[in-house]
Amino acid sequence: MADARELMELADRCEREGPSRELDCRIAFAVTGDIQIGSAGPLNSPRDYMLSEAMAHPGNLRQIAADDDIDMILRFTASLDAAAALLPQGWRLHCLGEQSKSFRIEIMKEGHKVICVYASAEAMARCAAALRALASKEEK
Repeated sequence: MADARELMELADRCEREGPSRELDCRIAFAVTGDIQIGSAGPLNSPRDYMLSEAMAHPGNLRQIAADDDIDMILRFTASLDAAAALLPQGWRLHCLGEQSKSFRIEIMKEGHKVICVYASAEAMARCAAALRALASKEEK
């Protein structure tokens, strides 16, 4: 898994940007250390190897992320289910609301720690909140 700084940078991007396959790839790599197909495990084809290599050379990622062949990577930034799957164990959705062209999400851990984020879409807000929760876990 990526360190806390990298996770926070991805969370910041989720709060400022819209859904993108490039960001989906970066999130997948950050939270797993490898590109994964849902719950099917690591990818094994030469194409999959190219995706992993692209993560090590970010300049190539934008071109690869535009390719239709990456449909096996979860759409964290556009799918509510995929974004919800990022939320670490022990955290739960506390509050969700739409406020003038943005979504506000609060997540809570064991009734104490609260993380609040705003983003342009609900899935983006869920991603940002989950990434911040993962970062708080990595800081310890």
